[in-house]
Amino acid sequence: MKKLMLILFVLFTSIVLISCNKEYSGKVITKISFQTIDYNGGYTNNKVLDFVTNQYLSNGYFPSEEQEPALDEKKIFTDIEEKEFIHGCYNNGLFHLKEKYERDGIIDGGGWTLTIEYEDGSSKVSVGINNSPSRIFDQCSTYFYDLCGEQVLGNLPDYYYNPPEISYTFYYTNGEYGSGSDNSIARVSRANYKWNKSEENNYNLYFIHEISSYKNQFLVNHTYQLILYTANYDCKEKFTKIMITSYDYNRELTNEKEVYQSGWIKQIEIDLELNKIYQYVLEYKDGDFVTYTFHTKPINEKILFGEYHYPIYEEGSSKLVINQDGTYELFQFEYFNTSKNINESIVGEYQFETINGKEYLCLYTEDSKRLVLEPYSRSLYIHFELCTFDLASYHIESKLGQMNGLVEYIYWD
Repeated sequence: MKKLMLILFVLFTSIVLISCNKEYSGKVITKISFQTIDYNGGYTNNKVLDFVTNQYLSNGYFPSEEQEPALDEKKIFTDIEEKEFIHGCYNNGLFHLKEKYERDGIIDGGGWTLTIEYEDGSSKVSVGINNSPSRIFDQCSTYFYDLCGEQVLGNLPDYYYNPPEISYTFYYTNGEYGSGSDNSIARVSRANYKWNKSEENNYNLYFIHEISSYKNQFLVNHTYQLILYTANYDCKEKFTKIMITSYDYNRELTNEKEVYQSGWIKQIEIDLELNKIYQYVLEYKDGDFVTYTFHTKPINEKILFGEYHYPIYEEGSSKLVINQDGTYELFQFEYFNTSKNINESIVGEYQFETINGKEYLCLYTEDSKRLVLEPYSRSLYIHFELCTFDLASYHIESKLGQMNGLVEYIYWD
């Protein structure tokens, strides 16, 4: 009996689904126009789907302009694409909107008008004033995007027009304390892709990195791993293959090497080589794909230049600036209670020195006092027993606890 009821339930569900997904058989539609207006300034946007010429056109203007600008052709679509669009919008209720959607109590806001024109000369008009059938618009947004190549109405899921991403970070190690992870060590850029009828095939891996103004933070005396994970993956469709490839950092992309390949992943760790260009490609069962790339060209320095901060919980922080020209500036501790702040700083020069067999970063003041810091990856630790400058006056004190009392200045991107 239970088995029979299950079969009947499945059959009933199938019939309901089929009946809810009907082909449009109404009057022939010749045009759909969607106009929006921003009540704060009056900017107006027109989106027009002409099913006679198979064109998508649009314009935008302020009411202060002398005349409405002509509609610009944005895209040509096929009869098959038109049929899929009308079928999808019909089944999601776009052709059965009420005449008016209105909400009171909103200052400024905006309005819209949807006009459907038919071959027999009749039309259907729906108007919205600070209100809309948001569920219907959202469900139809993907059909408009597929036909028009851009968002027209509703809220598209982000994954629909942006190729999916997976999370990444870079794990680094150097010395006793120099380990951690950070996703700002390198910029990962999207390259060629094919996704939801949109594609890009003109990116050159080498020039992507050559023209970028972003400066990587790989250091020559460190080791690095790339960690990829899908815990934050928000696309409904999972990729079926991921492939990671490396190249020498040059125009010719020499020494191509497949580093990793598999299907869907939860998390992977990949050892990185310096002076390489890496790419990883996510492939999908329908032929869509997206390529991401980064490089590991190091800065050839022992430390990162820029700001370092030493924070004290609920009190404030100290700032240290290390410049590439061999100078530094250590600022007076900045309290959250601004009445305690003194706008002073120490300015001087620094150099690397070996003390008791270990290399340190030594900052010298104008009166030859010395601050000694040990560099570890993205941090600098003060060694008070080697300093000749009294840092207590700057509210920088050695405290027991984490790092055995070492004061840690953390690199500030």
